Amino acid sequence: MNRRIYSLILATEAAVCLIFAAMGSLTHELFPAVVSFPFAQLGSGLRILSLSGQVGNVAAILFYIAFCIAPCAALLIHKRKRDFYKEDILLLVFSALLFVIMYLLINPGLINQDSGSNGGILFAKGVFGVTVYSVIGGYAILRALRLFFFSDTKKLHKYMIGLLVLVNALFVFIIFGPGANNLINSFKALRVGNLGNERLLGMDYVFLVLQFLVDNIPLMLNILIVNRGIALIGELAENRYSVASVSEAENLSIICRVSLVITVLGTIAFNILQLIFSKFLHNINSQVQIPLFSIVFVLAVLLFSRITAENKVLKEDSDSII
Repeated sequence: MNRRIYSLILATEAAVCLIFAAMGSLTHELFPAVVSFPFAQLGSGLRILSLSGQVGNVAAILFYIAFCIAPCAALLIHKRKRDFYKEDILLLVFSALLFVIMYLLINPGLINQDSGSNGGILFAKGVFGVTVYSVIGGYAILRALRLFFFSDTKKLHKYMIGLLVLVNALFVFIIFGPGANNLINSFKALRVGNLGNERLLGMDYVFLVLQFLVDNIPLMLNILIVNRGIALIGELAENRYSVASVSEAENLSIICRVSLVITVLGTIAFNILQLIFSKFLHNINSQVQIPLFSIVFVLAVLLFSRITAENKVLKEDSDSII
């Protein structure tokens, strides 16, 4: 993937997440509509079609059956080209689930949530969407695992790069989605808890931003680590024993080491600054942050980069003996 396009996609994702975070409570209303797409919209359309008359009702029933049975039909088509895999059972589950969920979406009066209130129905649609997409996601993951285990090294390199791209997208979402939303909610809570003292909260706002940075620095650094990891895998795909591969591995090791140092020192510096400016703050949140996930992730990448560098040395020793 072109690095400029890749960076633009991540920046666009960050901007979209910030917009949704700034929208606040509206996001909670949009979430069910987003996760239930296109099933809820299709259900509403089929209901309108069904109520339009006898011909429309028949057409709606036929479309409902065809849509719900589509996963089974896809399985039968693929069955002619390949063997039946265990994970294909999820396609049958998906089809059965669609029959139930689409029927309820076509007939929302059957949804027993808050006596059929709009809020209850909206919540139920969100639950339906999450359930359906969990089956789709589970099937995709299991199929991907099968591809990984039965692919050659060159394809595994491509798959790994694809997964790392998704990992970076996840990091960006966590930082600028829930992370930014928590920051905005902290601003609101600070104002509500200090009514009449709004002019004295400037330093508190600064430290809330600093806390946001400290909380998310590990993820920000992970994005840089993943980018270097993608570059390393690209070099390994070309030649795992090349000088460029070893150079990328060494660079990755340095970034991992620096990231761990920054992660640890960031929390220490934040707590010390809070102590120094405590008399100017209305809200103090000292913390002992141990980002285990980030540390494990960085150590795993560090181990991978070290193994890559050592393989080059072993290869040179082997060649010299021969």
